[in-house]
Amino acid sequence: MKKLGIVNWQADDEDLLHDLLELMKQSGADFTLTFRQLTDIAAGTAASDALSESFHPWLGRWQARLEAENEPLEQRAAFMRTVNPLYIPRNHLVEEAIEAAVNNNDFEPFHALMQVLSHPFEEHSGQERYTLPPQPEQVVRRTFCGT
Repeated sequence: MKKLGIVNWQADDEDLLHDLLELMKQSGADFTLTFRQLTDIAAGTAASDALSESFHPWLGRWQARLEAENEPLEQRAAFMRTVNPLYIPRNHLVEEAIEAAVNNNDFEPFHALMQVLSHPFEEHSGQERYTLPPQPEQVVRRTFCGT
């Protein structure tokens, strides 16, 4: 599975993926950020403590699996960066852009969001807010754009 950095999928890799998804569900981890953090861990640009401690036993299994493939670190990191975006159109950011445009005729939030989304796999300095899941007060419970 490309998102995990595994090039040659094996039958028991399904358990590895299932266990990760279960950990994410139990801990309420953000899907996009978790896979991007795994990308950074695989690339050696982040330590395994980038993820909560509950992930550490799983991380050991995953890292052993990656080592078994003997893929060069740079090649694996580049591979994972092509499928694990840093930026996605999060509902709270889309809602913010819509409200600014409709209520204040201010299209700057829309243009700023579109700027980072135009290159979702590349890190944009100073744009960390676009990577974050919503705070409880920012959760959009209802959308009207067909999503």
